[in-house]
Amino acid sequence: MTTQTTQTTQSTATRDGDPDTTGDEVITFDQSTGDELARYRAAGPEQVGAAVQVARTAAGPWWDLGFDGRAVRLRAWRREIARGGEDLAALIHAENGKSLEDGRAEVLSVLGHLTFALDNVERVLGRREIPAPAAMPHQRAWVEHLPYGVVGVIGPWNFPLGTPGAIVIHALAAGNAVILKPSPVTTGVGVWLARSWRRAVPDLPGAFQAVVGFAATGRHLTTGVDKVAFTGSVRSGRAVAADCATRLTPALLELGGNDAVVVAQDADLDSAAAHITWGALQNAGLGCISLEVAYVVDAVHDTLVEKIAAHAGRVHAGSGDDDLIGPVPLPAQIPVIRHHVADALRRGATAVVGPPADGGTDDRYVQPTILVDVPPDALAATEETFGPVLAIVRVRDTEEAITRINASPYGLGSAVFSRDRGEDIARRLRVGMTSVNDALAFSQNAGLPFGGRGHSGHGRKHGDEGLLEFVYPHAITVHTGPTPTPTTTFARPPGAMARALAAARDRLDADDQTERTDTMSDQMSHLLDRIAAGFSHPPRSPVLHSPREVGLDFEDVTFPSHDGVPLEGWFLPAPGSTKLVIANHPMGFTRAGLPTHLEPWHSAWAASGNGFEVDFNPDYRILHDAGYHVLAYDLRNHGLSGAANGGISSSGLFEARDVVGALTYARHRPDTRDATIGLFSRCLGASSTFAAMTQFPQAFEGVRCLVAPQPVTARVIMERRLALLDAAERLNDLEQLIIRHTGIDFARRSPQEWARHVRVPTFLYQVRDDILTDPDDVQTMYDNIPVTDKKLHWIDGTTARWDGYLEFQRRPEPMLDWFATYL
Repeated sequence: MTTQTTQTTQSTATRDGDPDTTGDEVITFDQSTGDELARYRAAGPEQVGAAVQVARTAAGPWWDLGFDGRAVRLRAWRREIARGGEDLAALIHAENGKSLEDGRAEVLSVLGHLTFALDNVERVLGRREIPAPAAMPHQRAWVEHLPYGVVGVIGPWNFPLGTPGAIVIHALAAGNAVILKPSPVTTGVGVWLARSWRRAVPDLPGAFQAVVGFAATGRHLTTGVDKVAFTGSVRSGRAVAADCATRLTPALLELGGNDAVVVAQDADLDSAAAHITWGALQNAGLGCISLEVAYVVDAVHDTLVEKIAAHAGRVHAGSGDDDLIGPVPLPAQIPVIRHHVADALRRGATAVVGPPADGGTDDRYVQPTILVDVPPDALAATEETFGPVLAIVRVRDTEEAITRINASPYGLGSAVFSRDRGEDIARRLRVGMTSVNDALAFSQNAGLPFGGRGHSGHGRKHGDEGLLEFVYPHAITVHTGPTPTPTTTFARPPGAMARALAAARDRLDADDQTERTDTMSDQMSHLLDRIAAGFSHPPRSPVLHSPREVGLDFEDVTFPSHDGVPLEGWFLPAPGSTKLVIANHPMGFTRAGLPTHLEPWHSAWAASGNGFEVDFNPDYRILHDAGYHVLAYDLRNHGLSGAANGGISSSGLFEARDVVGALTYARHRPDTRDATIGLFSRCLGASSTFAAMTQFPQAFEGVRCLVAPQPVTARVIMERRLALLDAAERLNDLEQLIIRHTGIDFARRSPQEWARHVRVPTFLYQVRDDILTDPDDVQTMYDNIPVTDKKLHWIDGTTARWDGYLEFQRRPEPMLDWFATYL
C-alpha cells in the first residue's frame, strides 16, 4: 500500500505542504513522540464526486428546514462538540503539537462561532422588505438570501479546528451543505468534527461530511462544488483561484500575512512588549495573523527591545507542561524560517533572542528569535515567515511605519500601540483587521469579520459578513394591483417619462434646498457644541520642547496653586541675578507653546492663518541672556499641571489662583525670595493676572511690572468667531451652552473689568488686525488700567494672532526696555 510521500523540494513546497504529494493513505503522527496516530484512505475523484452527490441530495432538505429547523440541529451539534471537547482538544494537541490549553481554546472558539450563528443568522439572512418607489406603488419588493448549495472547505493544519470550523458553521447556518477537506497533517480533527455531526444530526448526516487526502483531493473537490473556501498559502490560493476561475466558482480565500505592529512614542511599553511577544510567538508563530514585523519609533525602540527580549527569553518550544509553544508540525516549513532569519543576519540584523539552531528538517522544535536592526527590505520584514520570529524595524515616526505597512502586498491583520493616537493610526492601515493596544484581539470576537486584501486573499469569515459570504441575494418583486402609469409595457402614455423627469427634478431641487438648510443648521449646532466643549474640557496640548533645545539649563519644578492644584513648570536660573520674570501662556497652549504645525491643532487653526508652530523657549533664552531668572509654568488644566474645577477653562476666574501660587512659590525659593519680580502673562495668562489682581491684590505687593501680550475677552473673541461664520446671531445660544457646560457666563469672564484693578506698570501688545478678535477689546482694557505708567503697542502687517505670540522673540527690544526700566 502506498503511503504519504514526505520528500519535498524548495520549488514546490508551501506552508500547506508539497502540492505534488500523493498516496493512497494519509498517516497522522503524534507531534510529541513522532509515533503514528492513525491512517486514513485518501479520497480520489470518484470518492470526492460521491461525497458531492450526497451533499447535493442533503442540501435541499437542509435548506427546507428553515432557520428554526436548522437551529435545532446546530444546537444539538454544539452540545456534542462541548461534550467531546476534552477529547477533541487532546487530538488537536497530538496532531498539531500545540499545548492542550491551546487545543481547548480552539474548541471554545468553535462553540463561540456556533453561538453567534445561532443568535444572528435570521437577523442577517432573513427576508428583508424593500419599500416600493413612488412611481411603482403597485409593487411589493423584498430580498431573500439563498445558499449556494454545496460548499467545499479546504482547511489548514495550524488551527485545524478553529479556522475551518468557523467557516463550516457559517456555511451550514446559511443553509448550505458542506464538505471539509482537512489538512493531511491534522486529518483526525476534521474527521472527528464530521463524525460528531453525524451523531448530533442523524436525520441529515450528508449535510456535513469530510473527505481525506492531499492537494489532489482538494483539487477534485473544487471541481464539483458551488463555492470554495480555502485557507492556506498565497501560492496554493492562486492555484485554487485558477481552478475556480475556469468554472466561475466563487471562492473565499484566506491566505498569507506579514502582519505588522506599529509602536508609537506614546505607547505603554510594558503592555506593548507583553502583547507583541505573545502575538508573535503564540502557536509557535504559526498563524496567518501572527505579528511578524514590529515598526518601532526610534525614541522608544531600545527600551521596547529590552522588554520584548525579556519576555521572549522565557518562551521555550517543546512538548512539556512548562513549554509555552509547541513544534512546527510541517517539516518543510523549518528551512523557510531559518532562511528568513539567516537573510536578516546577513543584512546586518542582530538576534537579541535566538536564532534557531541549525539542523535537519526533522528538528520539529524551533526556538523563538527576536531580530533587531532588521533592514526593512529583509525577507523577515517583507515575506511571510510563518514561525516564532519577530523582526523589529526602527522607524523615524509612525508615518514611516504606516507607509511601509501600506506598501506591503499583504493586508491581513495588524496592531497599534499608542495611548492617544491608536485609533487614528489604525484607520489609516490598509489591512483587514487591527487591534489597538492589544494583539490579535479581533480574532477572538465572533462578531467581527476576518479577512484581508491583496495577497492575503479576499472574502470574509466570521461575523455578519461571514454569514453573507455563503449566500447570494435574490431580489423579488410582486405586482399587486392596477398601475397608475404603466412602466413595464408598451402601453406607457406619450410624454409620461418627460413629465416624470420634470417632477423628479423639481422634487430633488426642493429636497436639496431643505437638506442644505438642515445641514447648515446641524453643522452650526455641532460647531457651537464644540466651542462650548472647549471651555468645559479644553484639549491639552503636549510640552514638546524644552529649554535645553535653546542651550539653557533648567529645573523641572512642581508647586501648588493658591488652592492647592499642583502646577508644573521650569525654573531657568541666571547665575548672579536678582531679577525674576514669571511667564505663563494662552488658552490651549503650554509653557512650551503650541505645535500648531501638527494635527489636530493644525486643522483647528490653519483656516485663521495660524497653522504654524509657536515655541516659547526662544523667549526664555532672550530673558535669560538679558539677566533674568525665569519661572515658566502651565496653568491648571493645561500642559502637565493638575486638573481642577471639573477641567473647565474659566477665562481667568479660577486660573487667577495659579498666578498667585507662582508668586508664592517664587517668594519661598532661596534663590528668588529676594528677587524683584516682573510678570510675562500671555493671553489667558494675562486675563488670569488681571483677575488675580482683582481677587488677591495683596499678593502683588512688590511686583514691579507686567508685560501682557494679547489679553482677550471671551465674549469678544466668540462674537468675532461667529461673525466670521456668518452666525453672529447665535452668540446668545453659544453663551447658554457655555453656561450649561461650565456654569460661568460671559459677564463673569471680563478682563475689561478686571483691568480696573491693575496697579503695576503695564505693557500691552496686540496684533492690530487679528482676525480672531477686535482691537477695541484690548484698547478698552488699556483705557481701564488706572495707572500712569502703561503702554499699548500695536503689531501691524499681519492678521495672524500667533504672530503676536512670536513678537517678543522677533522684536524683543520694547518689552526688554520695559522690564529693564522697572526691574
